[in-house]
Amino acid sequence: DHGNTTYDTWGFVGDNLLSGGLWIGALQAMARLAAAMGETGLKAEVERTLAVAKQVLDNLFWLEDLQYYRLDAHSTAIMADGLNGQRYCETTGLEPILPPSRIASHLHQVFERCVAPLADYTGDGIGDMGAVNGRKADGSPLPSGQPNEVWTGSSYFVAASMYHWGKELGDETLMQRALHTAYGVYYQTWVNERTAYFFNTPEAWYFADPAQYRAEQYQRPRAVWELLLEIDNPFDTLAVAVRELRGDCGAALEPTLRQNWPNPFNAGTAIVYDLPEEGHVVMTVHNTAGRLVRELVNATQRAGSHRVLWDDLAPSGVYFCRLSVRTRAGEAVKTMKMVRLR
Repeated sequence: DHGNTTYDTWGFVGDNLLSGGLWIGALQAMARLAAAMGETGLKAEVERTLAVAKQVLDNLFWLEDLQYYRLDAHSTAIMADGLNGQRYCETTGLEPILPPSRIASHLHQVFERCVAPLADYTGDGIGDMGAVNGRKADGSPLPSGQPNEVWTGSSYFVAASMYHWGKELGDETLMQRALHTAYGVYYQTWVNERTAYFFNTPEAWYFADPAQYRAEQYQRPRAVWELLLEIDNPFDTLAVAVRELRGDCGAALEPTLRQNWPNPFNAGTAIVYDLPEEGHVVMTVHNTAGRLVRELVNATQRAGSHRVLWDDLAPSGVYFCRLSVRTRAGEAVKTMKMVRLR
């Protein structure tokens, strides 16, 4: 039986990474909505299902020897945008659907197998075509059809996820690979004289020859914004400016430390904070005795919203997150309590 898929000519067999990840993302959104509406019973029910689903997804598809998540229950192939569900969670502030270290490893393997081996136009030995949709475990092409196409929107989408996890984990190589993946789409669209689609950018081109394309003017232009928002979100500073124009300058001068989510948490939790202006940020986690457990941030950061993930294997207990922000106006300190249940 073919599993659910958004692809027209790429049938998945049985359970698959793409659909499973989208389902988990939907469960996380449902849990958040239930909490916002005060539906504690529904929230608890969804979270029980969610905990099992995450574990099952990881167990079913992670290939330890290849260091990536396989396509479906009957294939060891890799799918470039198989973590679509994870990307939706990234853009909405939801918890990762899989362990962050494995997400990053999967994205590195996408680059190694679906980006780097494609045609090189700049002489650096790395492909300049974007990301082909899929590859077999040995790196060879899958059967003809959509697996062997480079999708404009998917390539930008994957590049955004690479950049996101490069930032989250301090992985500079992954961030550079994100830019190279996106550059391939730009090169074929605007630079390669043999294609030069310009404003007629198609949805897809064939990995072996970008002059073979289809669905002209179907480039999903929203996708390029995914990468821009990861690199430098212009709406962060815009939000600060709007608050100032409304006369809310006093509130805008104070950094905001939002309650971590989920809380209580098990595998990991996300901490979001907002900076009214550029400043040096130090974020630390302490136990109830006041001892330092982990330094999460120690860097100068721009104004806007920032997110950090804490997924250390710390024992169960109560922890305190301390946010210190030093700006030209002085230092502001915020704290909050977090609970870990293992």
